[in-house]
Amino acid sequence: MTGYKSLLEDFKKKNGPVVTYGDNSHGQTKGYGTIRCKSVQFSNVSYGKGLKHNLISISQLCDTDYDVCFNKREGNIINAAKEVVLSAKQHEDIYILDMFSADQSLKRCFFSRAQSHINWLWHKRLSHLNFKNISKISKGQLVRGLPKMNFVKDKVCSAYEKGKQIKASFKSKQCSSIVSPFSLMHMDLFGPVPVALLAGKKYSLVIVDEFSRYTCVMFPRNKSDAATEIISLIKQSEVLFNLKVKQMRSDHGTEFCNQIIQDFCEEKGILQNFSAVRTPEQNGVAERRN
Repeated sequence: MTGYKSLLEDFKKKNGPVVTYGDNSHGQTKGYGTIRCKSVQFSNVSYGKGLKHNLISISQLCDTDYDVCFNKREGNIINAAKEVVLSAKQHEDIYILDMFSADQSLKRCFFSRAQSHINWLWHKRLSHLNFKNISKISKGQLVRGLPKMNFVKDKVCSAYEKGKQIKASFKSKQCSSIVSPFSLMHMDLFGPVPVALLAGKKYSLVIVDEFSRYTCVMFPRNKSDAATEIISLIKQSEVLFNLKVKQMRSDHGTEFCNQIIQDFCEEKGILQNFSAVRTPEQNGVAERRN
């Protein structure tokens, strides 16, 4: 079979059966012709539109009294007189039969078989390049060592499957575990901002109560003053509302993770919850207030 009509002699146009290729695609045979090479004549060669490579049938050669012998280096076609009439060299698990026309100007390569693992080996070597482009590179012989063959994807790449998987979303809680104000306080400090207050302050400390979502915003003059503002707010809440703060959630900034805040929390029995590094979504309540 061949996909090139110009290679055929005595071509006769005739619609033949539908041919199924290795990748489950289909093609229609449009006619038949003859190819001659030295003393060997290939008759009834089908012209299949869309066929990328010329194919030779070993069984049909044997049916016409030719012996075909393969080894790890080459495959030989032997006639009834025990003479080698054609030889196909093995290259990267492919036996390539070089056939020359009478004018020695047209070279025809017949691919007998290619193992599928070669496709995926070069697919990985070329950083998961798609098979269409690999075939173009192979046809143009742009990469040394790349076998001249048609690369076809016969299955889905496992790396593609893993890369396209999506993570299941976390479902929202139906009921809150916080039952009273000041049980959990969300905190975040941002600044310095380009526009300062009239007093020259450029930092903003945001504290959000988990239960009521009441938000308190304070403006320390310096980043180091945030600890004083937090301690003052907690002491005022204990006096005004007779409620104690149980947990504080913040990022790992030095304004929250320091010896002053740590000593105060140990004295009051307050638990500090820190978000992971470079994960602001874990402190999302205060971040959204910003």
